Amino acid sequence: MTRPLRLDFATARGRKSALTSTLVRVELASGAVGVGEVPTSALFPEDSLPQTAALLERAGRPLRGTSIHDREGVLARLRRERPRVVMSHAGLEVALHRAWLAETGQDEREWWGGQLLEVESDLTVPFLPDQPEVVDAWVRRGAARGFRCFKIKVGGRPSVDLAQVKRVVAAAAAVLGAAPVVRLDGNQGYTVPRYLRLLRALERSGIPVELFEQPLRAGDLAALRALRAAPAARAIPLYLDEDVLDAQGCVRAAEEGLCDGINLKIAKSGIGGSAAILATARRAGLSLMVGCMTETMVGLSAGLALAAGSGAFHAVDLDGVHFLRRLPHDPGISIDGARYRFVLPRPRALATTPLATTLGR
Repeated sequence: MTRPLRLDFATARGRKSALTSTLVRVELASGAVGVGEVPTSALFPEDSLPQTAALLERAGRPLRGTSIHDREGVLARLRRERPRVVMSHAGLEVALHRAWLAETGQDEREWWGGQLLEVESDLTVPFLPDQPEVVDAWVRRGAARGFRCFKIKVGGRPSVDLAQVKRVVAAAAAVLGAAPVVRLDGNQGYTVPRYLRLLRALERSGIPVELFEQPLRAGDLAALRALRAAPAARAIPLYLDEDVLDAQGCVRAAEEGLCDGINLKIAKSGIGGSAAILATARRAGLSLMVGCMTETMVGLSAGLALAAGSGAFHAVDLDGVHFLRRLPHDPGISIDGARYRFVLPRPRALATTPLATTLGR
């Protein structure tokens, strides 16, 4: 499935002009259905369309004739066999989980705890230093639609990134009448020295930054430890994204003091992994952010159910559908700018198959 985007989604790691993903549909013998989504991203090159298709074909054989209650064992074996197709496993798990919810008569948001009916998201600003007019228009449009918080993608060059932050703040403030909340996302584009230079430049500019997500290359724990040892780095809370894909990574981050918070994404960690990260982070006192990839409402609604159901997240970054040229229609979730609200009572048939009848292929 491919959908054009309103503007290029660009980060320090890549750039794309269209959403491309695979919808995963699971149907049980009872007729209960669950749908998941596997997005594509330069961060996870193994999750290509052919690789996802191959995994799903392979998964079909052990799943056919298996009870939905035994799905976790099958998923575990598939993950051991193909550990690098991270998002493909997650999308399949979401579809199976939703089929099980439908089979057992449960609501997805309630399964996570049923704490909230409404969540408010930030709006991502792509890394487009070569298109300042596009950035200005995107930010003004977002502010006019009620977004008060902007997550700005930065690329790893302090002077360029500071100019991008100033531009976004000015464009948003012109509409809002006040400075927006600013979050930054490095997408692994920084080194320790450049990161510290940017922090000093931000301090001199007087622009407050709520958090900084994944500035360093994932897996470079030596650099991350060096960064955390620098007193200047404590000025802005540091959140990890690609460095924490499971509970084990979360435990390591907490025990070593590698971050202040975690960005949790169901598209990466699936249902079981997300639940384990959530519980681990809460026990460790880490702040939580819920994020998404460039997904349709099929995938995004899983993150929304987690955010609203658990009520555990300080920061919500679930804005993927706002990059589509047309906002989707979901009878169970209303979209009002930055705000998503769960409609009650939610139709049982739609609670586990969001947009399955309206998205198409």
